[in-house]
This record gives sequence, structure tokens and C-alpha cells, in this order.
Amino acid sequence: MKDTIPLIALTFVLVLGCGKPAGQPAGKSPAPAAPAETDANRSTGQQVADSLQDISNTIRNVQALSENVKNIKGFQLVPEYTVWEYKIIDPSDTEISLETRLNDLGKEGWELSASSPKGKFIFKRRQQQKE
Repeated sequence: MKDTIPLIALTFVLVLGCGKPAGQPAGKSPAPAAPAETDANRSTGQQVADSLQDISNTIRNVQALSENVKNIKGFQLVPEYTVWEYKIIDPSDTEISLETRLNDLGKEGWELSASSPKGKFIFKRRQQQKE
């Protein structure tokens, strides 16, 4: 799941950077086209250096973007489908106060989903990742 953020960030950077000429930093307008003889005279070494600079710029952009995404509060990437687990409690059990029980369930990630006709509370949460 943690690997998903850099992958999404990379996708954004690649989509935003597609179609720009080699040697042109992301986000800048391309320079006017040079005469054909100038392009022919560029050394292969210079073309490789330009490509490496582009890769370096892309990596920096991906790192900055992934840091920005990580800092968004409440942002959560979820898989294509979600597997839920459920818990049913009977509020009439008075072992501990209902408020304490509800707070404990909330800390564990349980969310009140419904109540049954018999007055029981049905909680759900995303199934915990097995690492």
C-alpha cells in the first residue's frame, strides 16, 4: 500500500512531462526549434547528458510530489475492492459503560455501520493487512 503513493506520483509526473524534448526541464516551455544542422552537430555525449538531466529532474519531481501527497490529511489509497470485517455488540451488556466501549472500538478503527432490530450495534472496518 505504501508503494502506491510513489507509483501514482510517478504516473502524474510522467503524464505531465510527456512530449517535452530531451534536455527541457519539466514545467518550462520548449525553446524555439534550432536549425537542423545544429541538431546534427550535437554530440551523442551531450544527448546522453541531457537525458540523464531529464531523469534526475523527474526523480526530484516524483519525490516532491509524493511528499506532498503523504502530507494530505485524511487521504487514503484503498485497493480496488475492500474486504470488511464486522463486529456486533449488545449495548445492554453493562460490564463497562457503553461510552467507554464505543471509544475503545473507535480507537481500534471500528465504525458504527447499523443497528439491528433487536437493538444490537453492528460495526465494520477494513480488514487489517496481514504483514
